[in-house]
Amino acid sequence: MKGFFAGLVVLASVGLVWSQTAVPWGHKMFVKDGVPHTEHDFGVVPRGTILTHRFPITNIYAVPMQVTDIRVSCGCVTATASTQLLQPHQTGYVDVAMDTRKIPPGHKTVSLYVTVGPQYVSVATLKVSATSRADVVLNPGQINFGTVLPGQTPTQFIDIEYAGNYPWRIVGAVKGDAPVEIQVQPLPAKQPGYVGYRALVTLLPGTRPGPLDHEFSLQTNDPAGPVIPVHITGLVQASLKAVPDRLSLPNVPVGQPISRRIVLQGNNQPFRILAVDGQGDGLTVEMSSDARPVQIVTITFVPQQPGRFERQLTFRTSIDRDATASVTIEGNAQPAP
Repeated sequence: MKGFFAGLVVLASVGLVWSQTAVPWGHKMFVKDGVPHTEHDFGVVPRGTILTHRFPITNIYAVPMQVTDIRVSCGCVTATASTQLLQPHQTGYVDVAMDTRKIPPGHKTVSLYVTVGPQYVSVATLKVSATSRADVVLNPGQINFGTVLPGQTPTQFIDIEYAGNYPWRIVGAVKGDAPVEIQVQPLPAKQPGYVGYRALVTLLPGTRPGPLDHEFSLQTNDPAGPVIPVHITGLVQASLKAVPDRLSLPNVPVGQPISRRIVLQGNNQPFRILAVDGQGDGLTVEMSSDARPVQIVTITFVPQQPGRFERQLTFRTSIDRDATASVTIEGNAQPAP
């Protein structure tokens, strides 16, 4: 009996209050703009479209929470967590992709079951839905630039085909914040009633390094589907990167130095490290002043006080004025023995 009441006290202390409703407490972690957000409808879309959506997940409880499992009710949907472990008040995302090539035309709703725990376990149910048209087809379902080397401006295309009785046309394109240039041109008719377009999408020069996750839209004259969303994916490589870019230093005694090495990789040309921002308060960097294609750097940290720490170093080099690489140092400092 004492163990039972002790368990109730622990649950209350982390905010996991059992309600008399059937809604699992894990649902409370999915909120967007202050309101619950566990469902998303993509609306009416061409068949073949690859649709993406992010569900924010915030740890509102007083203890760390971990996304331990994500299951989906249909192979047409994939889902991944942006981070597995959420500290109190930290926000991550469940990224969802729905491939309409794998479902028949018509309406489709897919459930996702997100398990959080592990000490106290709850399963939140998310839902995504879309209505796939049979008369409008995208091929391929998204723009994928793949891996883009520094300075490259690749072009990819997507074909949009309509087969029906409506005088269907694409009348414009809206790129939003996507770093691309879009040109839409008609395709030769394959048969009576066929209408086809090709959208040429070119990555703009100077696009910032990192993953590409954008969306642009094609506008049509069709009231049943006036907007066609197109997802852009890929990875723009940096001209400078740190390997690894995150150092975990658990259980470091206060006052005891701990050192780790990282590698700075450039664009296969010799470069110098000109400056390192973020040093001080026990954090120092040892490096060469010579120009080398690869720089090996020693980072030493001496914790000044117990508790969790997170610091960031930013390396500036001679590769170009805007090329920097950052390294995050995180962990826990223990009282000195």
